[in-house]
Amino acid sequence: MSGIRAIARWARGKFEAAGRTRDFGRCAQAGSSEAFAVLFRRYRPAISRYAGRMLGDDARAEDVVQEVFLSALRSISTLDRPAGFKPWLYRIAHNTCVDQMR
Repeated sequence: MSGIRAIARWARGKFEAAGRTRDFGRCAQAGSSEAFAVLFRRYRPAISRYAGRMLGDDARAEDVVQEVFLSALRSISTLDRPAGFKPWLYRIAHNTCVDQMR
């Protein structure tokens, strides 16, 4: 059974790597939690680094990352262009960091 799980993990990784952000964004807008999970795994490290650089504190940065993705999940339906997911997400991250610095 562990061989089957390993193959499934490998296939999922290939699927995620090959998929375009706009396709996952579209699916996430349609309510797919799996698509949003892919976007989370894809962008979490970069958003974490961005928040860490802005705030200079890893603990606060992790709090911001959680807030960013919760906010994105709540408001994904407002995203006009699924291809614009990355800049939209960074704008949420920027605004959340600014709020955190106040």
